Amino acid sequence: MSELPGVKVLVVDDDLAALEAMDALFNVLGASVQTANNVDDAMKIVETFRPDVIISDISMPDQDGHQFIRRVRVRSAAWGGLTPAIALSGRAQSHDQARALLAGFQHHLRKPVTAEQLVRVVRSVLPG
Repeated sequence: MSELPGVKVLVVDDDLAALEAMDALFNVLGASVQTANNVDDAMKIVETFRPDVIISDISMPDQDGHQFIRRVRVRSAAWGGLTPAIALSGRAQSHDQARALLAGFQHHLRKPVTAEQLVRVVRSVLPG
């Protein structure tokens, strides 16, 4: 099963079990995956790995997913500022989705998310 061959995915979540599960999922799908459990590490990966898509949890200690994507969005396009991003959150109120979109995410998904949902949304944000 190679639905995302060569796609570079950055997953950011402070939950190590969630990181491991998404790492395994995207590897099975043929993607190249990097993971980070905090915003500072994620920013370094954005710069060096140059992901095709970012998937980030919203609720993290220190800096949350909104702060992370705002830091990404101030970068130039050449340095990842336009990288498509998907927010993951345990909250599904309309204002939670609006806040994620205003921060700079293209999609907001409520946890728990199925592998099929996640893959469908990843494919939808990729160019071409």
